[in-house]
Amino acid sequence: MTHLRQLMLDELQRRNYSQSTVRSYIYAVEDFAKYFHPSPERLGPEHIRQYSLSKIFRGKFRAGLRELFQQDGLQFHNSIEYLAAPSCFRNFLWQLRRKDWVVYAKPPFGGAEQVLNYLARYTHRVAISNHRLVAFENDRVAFLWRDYAHGGKKKVMTVSSDEFLRRFLIHVLPKGLVRIRHFGSSPTADGGPCSHAAALCSA
Repeated sequence: MTHLRQLMLDELQRRNYSQSTVRSYIYAVEDFAKYFHPSPERLGPEHIRQYSLSKIFRGKFRAGLRELFQQDGLQFHNSIEYLAAPSCFRNFLWQLRRKDWVVYAKPPFGGAEQVLNYLARYTHRVAISNHRLVAFENDRVAFLWRDYAHGGKKKVMTVSSDEFLRRFLIHVLPKGLVRIRHFGSSPTADGGPCSHAAALCSA
């Protein structure tokens, strides 16, 4: 028995916890150590945060899948068509729970300001504008991009339609983060709220 395990057992006994509670604590520490492989004595607060985040993310992801399944919001095709059966989907969720979800998160190199600058690019425009779309032929999309590694030269890249959609959806804003132009007091073609407000003030 390691020194850390003995200290934990002594502390649990001092607090007069029940045997079931003690076993739960021991299981949690063993699972924590198994997630990173080294002994818990070599792990610190950063490892605890990463471990906790993986459990929370896994739980929320599974809960979201379950909710979508109950609302008929999921589609299953080809090799995963069998998951449409409720019993098979429940078993699938159970398998997801048995797996370790690796969540790697660390502070950005440039700090919080760099993250805000990146997100700010998508508060008023889409990920790719129409003038950058060059062609769509044979289920492949060609579009313009800038090669900043070579002086920002414009180049044409051609990818499959599935790959293009995948890249585009990566830049879809998360729920609750609304584009600036979608609401507010900015004037539109017919004057918008600002002209109406000005008319009320002059009345």
